[in-house]
Amino acid sequence: MTKVDRIVETQGRLVTTVEPIVIQPLQSSVIREIRVRFGDRVRPGQTLAILDGTFSEAEVAKLKDGIAAKRAALARLEAERNGTEYEIPATGADHYQVEQLHLFVSRRREQTSKRAEIQAELRQAEAEAATNRVQLASVSSKIELLERLTAKAQELFDRGSQSEVELLNARLKLLEEQTILDNLQARIREFDEGIALSREKLATLDASFLSEVDEQRVVAQQEVGQLQEELAKALRLEELVELVVPEHLPDQEYVVFEIAERTTGSVAQEDQPLIKLIPVDVPLEVEIEIAAKDIGYLQLQDPAKIKLEAFTYQKHGYLEGKLRTISEGSFTEKRAETPITFFRGRVSIDPDSRLDGVPEDALMPGMATGCEIRVGERRVLEYVLYPLIRQLDRSVREP
Repeated sequence: MTKVDRIVETQGRLVTTVEPIVIQPLQSSVIREIRVRFGDRVRPGQTLAILDGTFSEAEVAKLKDGIAAKRAALARLEAERNGTEYEIPATGADHYQVEQLHLFVSRRREQTSKRAEIQAELRQAEAEAATNRVQLASVSSKIELLERLTAKAQELFDRGSQSEVELLNARLKLLEEQTILDNLQARIREFDEGIALSREKLATLDASFLSEVDEQRVVAQQEVGQLQEELAKALRLEELVELVVPEHLPDQEYVVFEIAERTTGSVAQEDQPLIKLIPVDVPLEVEIEIAAKDIGYLQLQDPAKIKLEAFTYQKHGYLEGKLRTISEGSFTEKRAETPITFFRGRVSIDPDSRLDGVPEDALMPGMATGCEIRVGERRVLEYVLYPLIRQLDRSVREP
């Protein structure tokens, strides 16, 4: 009985056995020019595309401006912390330095005014205390004399040489001076407390000012550091307005095998591949899509014929290979608004397989292929009987 090969036909494309080198912008940018095409050969350092660097240039200028502003503020804060003058160049000072000078003068004037107010209170309290101490010394001397006078009056009264009235007058004068002394001592204590409070106010004012300055210095230093990091990144981005083949790659040729569907003036999105490269002379294989209805027939290592659309089968023949892998799960995509379910597979190409009249380096990733996978044999009679058996099976079923 005559038999024929049972074939599963699939479509696919040539791919590499190594991961491609992905070239992509670090941030969304407008494409000015794409300098390569599919299939071009390039080397490390070669320019692939030019991006619009306007945004990067503006960002660099903005960050440099911010750093200049923060550094001017830091210089002013250092002067305030050290109690020195904030000096700026007589000519060529930028507007941030001028602004900080005005702020320095204003803050010093305000601080000086607050200190002067407290110092005036302090001087007044010190003067009042000094005056009262002079009076206290005078009253103390007077009391000493009055105590002696009162003692003498008591002695004379005891002898009967002086009347009781005179003794009482002496005692009254002593009591009056002692009252004055007590009042002076109380006032001096009040003034001393006022002096201590004023000095504490001065210390608190100075400490609060320095604490505020230190806090602002720390914040400004952190902001300068952060801005410098952002500037370094922005400068790097500014350099990357030219997308080039990475120079750290081995010095050999690479093939452009995929370019995103972008045109001049369109936006290349951040972290989305724009161009993919592969090294020259890497092994190729075929990535195929297997219809869900055919997956049950296939087994790994099934032989396959690979026909390239770019080179007609009748003239150049085909490549031979074997089914190497089949995806564990299926994929579903919408094509022409119709969901299509399929499995993915990889077909290896036999190393000794060649196309007639086609140089080996003419095969490139991305080329469309048709792939015929031989899954067994079938008798010719089965082609006639199977449709009849299927129809008979349906007809004998009860509705």
